[in-house]
Amino acid sequence: MRPAHFVAAAVLALTCCARSRPSPRSATEELPALQLPADVRPVAYALDVELDPAAERFGGRVRIDVDLAAPRSTIWLHGRDLRVSEAAALAGGGRVAGEFSQVSDAGLAKLTFARAIGPGRVTLELSWQAGWAQPWDGVFRSKAPEGFYAATQFEAISARRAFPSFDDPQFKTPFDVSLTVPSTANAISNGLALESTALRDGRRRVRFATTAPMPTYLVFWAVGPYELAYDQVLPPNEVRSTPLPTRVLVPRGRGPAASLLATAAREMTPELERWFGMPFPYPKLDHVVLPDSAGVAMENAGAIAYSSAFIEPEGGYPADLRVFSAETVAHEIAHQWFGDLVTPRWWTDVWLNESFATWMQAHAVARWRPEWRSEQRLAKTAGPAIELEGLSSGRAIRQPLTSMSDVDDQFDPTTYQKGARVLGMVEHFIGDEAFRSGIHAYLAPRAHGTGSTADLVAELSRSSGRDLSRLFASFLDQPGMPLVSARTACDGAGARVELSQTRWLPRGSAAVAAAPWAVPVCVRYSAAGAIHERCALLESSTGQLPIPEGCPDWVMPDAGGYGWYQWVLPAAELDALRQRGLGHLTTDERFSVARSAWGAQRAGALPYATAMQTLLGLSADPDPLVAAAAIPALAHAREHLASARARAGVEEAARRAYRPVLERLGWDASATDTPDDAKLRAEVIALLVHVARDPAVRREAARRGIAFAALGKASFDRSAVNAELAGIALEAAVLESPDAKLWDALHARVATLTDPEDRRRVVRALALAQLPSVEKRAAALWREPGLDEVDRWEVLGSQAA
Repeated sequence: MRPAHFVAAAVLALTCCARSRPSPRSATEELPALQLPADVRPVAYALDVELDPAAERFGGRVRIDVDLAAPRSTIWLHGRDLRVSEAAALAGGGRVAGEFSQVSDAGLAKLTFARAIGPGRVTLELSWQAGWAQPWDGVFRSKAPEGFYAATQFEAISARRAFPSFDDPQFKTPFDVSLTVPSTANAISNGLALESTALRDGRRRVRFATTAPMPTYLVFWAVGPYELAYDQVLPPNEVRSTPLPTRVLVPRGRGPAASLLATAAREMTPELERWFGMPFPYPKLDHVVLPDSAGVAMENAGAIAYSSAFIEPEGGYPADLRVFSAETVAHEIAHQWFGDLVTPRWWTDVWLNESFATWMQAHAVARWRPEWRSEQRLAKTAGPAIELEGLSSGRAIRQPLTSMSDVDDQFDPTTYQKGARVLGMVEHFIGDEAFRSGIHAYLAPRAHGTGSTADLVAELSRSSGRDLSRLFASFLDQPGMPLVSARTACDGAGARVELSQTRWLPRGSAAVAAAPWAVPVCVRYSAAGAIHERCALLESSTGQLPIPEGCPDWVMPDAGGYGWYQWVLPAAELDALRQRGLGHLTTDERFSVARSAWGAQRAGALPYATAMQTLLGLSADPDPLVAAAAIPALAHAREHLASARARAGVEEAARRAYRPVLERLGWDASATDTPDDAKLRAEVIALLVHVARDPAVRREAARRGIAFAALGKASFDRSAVNAELAGIALEAAVLESPDAKLWDALHARVATLTDPEDRRRVVRALALAQLPSVEKRAAALWREPGLDEVDRWEVLGSQAA
């Protein structure tokens, strides 16, 4: 640089530094497209909310302490469809009036002041009113016979619908919350209730303890005639030195139906503390069941919300729903550490929340109730995520956000199931102790703060002694999954498994091939009279894994069944695995054999006949999860591949494979049944009714369905059929009915059904009607006013299938 330029730069620098105050940011600055500016940081909220579920609106007053890095005449924040009646700032010992305005459909808003305020600490004061939102999207209400209920659901970006806020996950602050509610209503929030003050107008004001720092999306309120079903105090343990109050609150009259939720919460919370090696992060834990039956739950810090789908239905839990409900409880409690205690800085890292909680729910329930085999269920429920992997529209787990309207797209099977399976694959590759140690090292120093993918990968790499950055980047940041081809080579260069990879794509897919993944391939094999396992990281298109024991008798290229990849062997080696290796494989590994046989044929890497031979050969497997693997393939063959004339052959193949399974299981539950047995029984009978068109099974299912319907009585006869089979029995009864009388009678009963599970069984059956006299009415069923949103989707899904 020439001297003159140096002098000019020095003068400019001195001028800048000599100013006593930075220049104010004006209202003319560009609108923040996604994240809010970091130079305005909220540090505390005080919320005083008036919430009457029977009123037409709600509202309140909020004080937000913020730190300003520079003077500002405009502050960007959030507020969507709010009526802000007052806005001001307390700054420099004075009060400065402000004007609040919403500037985007996504809820970006600005506070404009007549003069600049700051730098340093200022307090924003706003009064507002708002209308009720749709269920699970802001502040919403439900009407039940005993009265109105109201509750919140703020994830991802709906806190801005409820109060003016900095609705961005990077900002974690303490909250002081007070709720003014009807005198007869209970009020719940994130903190412990400290005091309740009766007001002259007949209402009462409930003040809650200051919370630990949390983002706005974890704030929670619930108001209504809730019943305290369980009030439990978890005693101190080797991780937590103080008692932990826990409660289960349910809509009035539903207390007895919450026993599973209460038991699961009481017994799994200490187990999760032991796994994390950290005490529960908050002073109390409430489990609040809302009247809405949408089938969702939310991990609000210290106050988990559930829809009523997670308490026991009137007819008792089907076994599969019992396990799913317990897994949901574990999922939401796990979030209290992973997502609440440590929060992603931005929504592109939401997988850190949901993938981990999905992985942890299976791990926690497996430790609590091993016989429910949740880790095996996790493998089976990954099917929707695998389907997305083969689409050209499929996305990566992590992808940039270009619009706030894209935030909700992060909450899909790719994030939940794929992300969980990727974590399981990493855990198997590095070992469970290294994995657990890395998770602890990620959480502990970031408690009540934020974290990122880079932070987690660094801690897991450190704990395992491996650089995992390439592995994570390939599975998180590019769409699709690998297809790993493996073949054994035994020659002068030694015994080895030669590996290659491409992107797994079903025939006809227009998706583009991706760059090679860093695939942790673990191979189980038999050699020198023993079973062995070895792993290698396949980082390029080809690679190999040495077999030091000599030429193997058989190989299975997904040891443990944890790999997030499809695999294929040459026909002779697949045959050797089936003939000599299956008996040595775990359930997860045999399920991987089935999954990859089907996946490889879909990609054109394995003949269809070979794949079906493999799947049908597994129908007699002693494990229910493996035995069911051929069922979707048979349904696909009948509905999508076979001509009308060829369908009879598919139906016969289905009967040959699964009639013996039904004969072994029987129609009625036994004392030795596991949840997987109950699930397989229901899947087999559904196959034999809908795909195999088995006349005898249809008749028996229909007989039980008519008995269950008990049309001349006031309620269903639950002794007529197992809870798992009630739905398929009603479907068979409708399909086998010779006239419209049964359809009409069931249809008339829909409006009287208060139990969501019963109502959905009935509407699914009604939707399948094929009699000419009711077909049009069945097709229009989804429009009927007495159904909720979930019922409508059940009808449409049943008809689409």
